[in-house]
Order: sequence, then structure tokens, then C-alpha cells
Amino acid sequence: MFHEIGHGIGINHEQKRPDGSQTHHGKGPHLEMFWQNTESWASQYTPDSWTYVGSADDGGDDPQIGYAPYDFESIMHYYRQRSSNHAVNDGYYFNTIPSSAQNLVGQRHALSAGDIAQVLDAYRCRALEGGTTATYTTTTSTTTTTTILECWQVNTKWQPINMAGQDRTVETTTGCMQRCAS
Repeated sequence: MFHEIGHGIGINHEQKRPDGSQTHHGKGPHLEMFWQNTESWASQYTPDSWTYVGSADDGGDDPQIGYAPYDFESIMHYYRQRSSNHAVNDGYYFNTIPSSAQNLVGQRHALSAGDIAQVLDAYRCRALEGGTTATYTTTTSTTTTTTILECWQVNTKWQPINMAGQDRTVETTTGCMQRCAS
């Protein structure tokens, strides 16, 4: 569901970055494509010059200045699809470069840090001045959870963004400005 919401707010597939399957301004490629295996899926991997790769310095506390690293963990990256009709590369559409990233692609559990940075940059969200991080510890009978939040201004509301581990979800509590500033 978050993958589709990503499209709704203007995020393209990570593998469609101009540096995904080819070199772009000295970066990439990050995928070794086997185009003969992709068949009708080729358009989902074809580089698109409008796909986010970073941005210029927009001033203030710009969350992303310059090139944004390729994000294998992006919720917008496809998993390693394969076609049973092809023997090349065992039918897989691509291999990651480096190969150690093969198991990272296609996750649908949470937004990656790169996904969050892209949205914050695209919508010109800025960090709260004078103290951007708050830490909360919750203990239940079996586990202790520590949550690190960074407050960002999203339009006119301050919202905490959970940056700890793989649980990087947007919280929508109303008292963020007071809690993050303390």
C-alpha cells in the first residue's frame, strides 16, 4: 500500500533512476539488466530522467543537497522478478551492483531513510530549529523499545519522523513541536 501511496505523492520506481541500469553523470549503474528476460516489464526498468536522484541546495535545513545515493532498500524498488521462459541469468530481470544488495530490493515493510529524505526534499520540509531529536523509551512486560524521532515541518504542521531501525513510519501526533523541542 505504501508503495502505491508513494506514486500518489510523486515518487517513481527506484530502478527507473537514470543511474539505475546505466551510467549517469559518473554514477551507476546499480543494476545489471537482462533485458531479454523482462518482456512486457521492460518499461518498469527503462531509465527515466525525471526520476529523483537528488537536488540542488534549496537553503535552510535542506534535507538533501546534491546526489542522493541509489536506494536498494526503497519501498519503491521492485524485487528480483524472474521469467520462467528464459535461461539467461536463471530468468532474473536484473542483478544488483554490488551483488550484496540482492536481498535488499523489493522490501515492503517500511519506508527507507532514502524514501523519507526524498519526500522531505520534494515537499521542502525543514527540520525544527534548536533541537530536532527526541528519544522515547517504552517498556512492556516483554520488550523495551526506544524510538528516536526527528521533527520536520510538513506544510504547517510539525510531525515526528521515526528514524530508528527498519520501523521508519510517519507519526501524526499533534504535540510534536513541544516534545521535539524539549
